[in-house]
Amino acid sequence: MDGEAADAGGGGADAGGVCARTFRRYVDRFEESGLDGLADKRLSQVSARRAPTDEVLRLEALYRESHQGWSVAHFHDVYRERHAGERSYTWVRNRLQEAGLAAQRKRRGTPRRRRERAPIPGLLVHQDGSSHEWVPATGCAQRVRQRIAAVMKASIADGHRLDNPAGDALTAVLPKGGRKQRHQRALPHREVGAALEMVRRSNAQTSTKLAFEFLVLTAARSGEVRLMT
Repeated sequence: MDGEAADAGGGGADAGGVCARTFRRYVDRFEESGLDGLADKRLSQVSARRAPTDEVLRLEALYRESHQGWSVAHFHDVYRERHAGERSYTWVRNRLQEAGLAAQRKRRGTPRRRRERAPIPGLLVHQDGSSHEWVPATGCAQRVRQRIAAVMKASIADGHRLDNPAGDALTAVLPKGGRKQRHQRALPHREVGAALEMVRRSNAQTSTKLAFEFLVLTAARSGEVRLMT
């Protein structure tokens, strides 16, 4: 491997997974020191922040002689307060575990088993614009939407919301109900008098007879007639 090869060493850089500049540095170090120059010096260098061996031995002796069986958290508090220790809790725990003085806790699993909720009748799912009804019962989705809309309208009135997410947009994506509304056949005008006379002679309550006659004469809605006072 020579300098000329290093200058044209794009292929070597690609094969080594490094850039051309780093590859040229490897070539220079190999030419200067051989294989020793390619060794990772970080593996043989001691970190400047590494604790002295004497300090580690004093920590182990302190725990073994005076605080054997204590929890790491309790020992660390005493180590900082009474013995002017400056190391962190994690450092103390790791040193004690490496010396076999503190047990390593097993890694905890998930706090609970996560699973999907069972699909039960009446369970309201999110308004995701799906094309299916939330519950198999006919018209259930429409009734639930009406209840949601009533709550949203109250929220708008109280100033908590500005829109109604359960409005026409949600109604458009819901399937149509299975029941079809049936209308009664209209009574011919010439038979209205006979129908009124038949109702007057029936055994129905007086209020019912009067309500029916009022309905026919005024063409009012049947619900309004039933609820009028």
